[in-house]
Amino acid sequence: MLTLEKSLLTNFIKKYHLNGQVEAVIITVEDKKMICNFILPDDSMRGRISMDFEHENVELPVMETSAVLKLISGLDNTVKFKATTAGEANVVKFLELSDDSAKLKIILQNKSLIPIVPPNIKLPNSPIVNLQLDSQMMTKMSKVISSLNRCEKFSVTSDSLTGKVTFNFTENMTISTTETSADDNTFSFNFEGFEDLPEIQEKEFFTNTFKNVLDANKESDSCTIDLYKVGFMHISFNSDINYYLVSLNVG
Repeated sequence: MLTLEKSLLTNFIKKYHLNGQVEAVIITVEDKKMICNFILPDDSMRGRISMDFEHENVELPVMETSAVLKLISGLDNTVKFKATTAGEANVVKFLELSDDSAKLKIILQNKSLIPIVPPNIKLPNSPIVNLQLDSQMMTKMSKVISSLNRCEKFSVTSDSLTGKVTFNFTENMTISTTETSADDNTFSFNFEGFEDLPEIQEKEFFTNTFKNVLDANKESDSCTIDLYKVGFMHISFNSDINYYLVSLNVG
């Protein structure tokens, strides 16, 4: 039985759960690491997170992450972690979390019911844009997105003449259409100082996913955003926390 801070476990879960976007996953413990590979149902994002975890090798098939988070919230700050396997080797059937006065028993699902995550996206050799965002910029972007109504998508463009990369978040003011117009409110973030920058024309990504990634890692001091011309965005907070967003207009 392992004793750990509850926040370590809940923060790990929130990093893949992304405010409800990802529910069903297989969490594995392997070589003293807890690992989760995950994917959105529309394949617009894949991710992989891991953290140090001093436990024997096991697999935890979780079908409803939201329910697990709610159950864990009732426990004290320090919890004991016990995984009971049954049937297939290393696959956990019952997960027990307890504090000094309460015990929580979670029945996990058959892992065959969990969607399989394909291999990681094969990215080109090098990104055309590498951005470093500090915590202040991450918070600012999240707040801007929260202030905009009906901002389903955001776009990323680059200008080779000015060496500038722009993130455009546009509020669709016309409810009957998803097309933008001159009357729509737009909040732009400009990043300058790039040399030999190729042109990028309106690569679009889902706004809510981007915001949830920032919010799930708000305790981080910084993040790196690598943008590839074909339309992939790799967001990393360290070597253990990685998200791969796929543009809505790849290619």
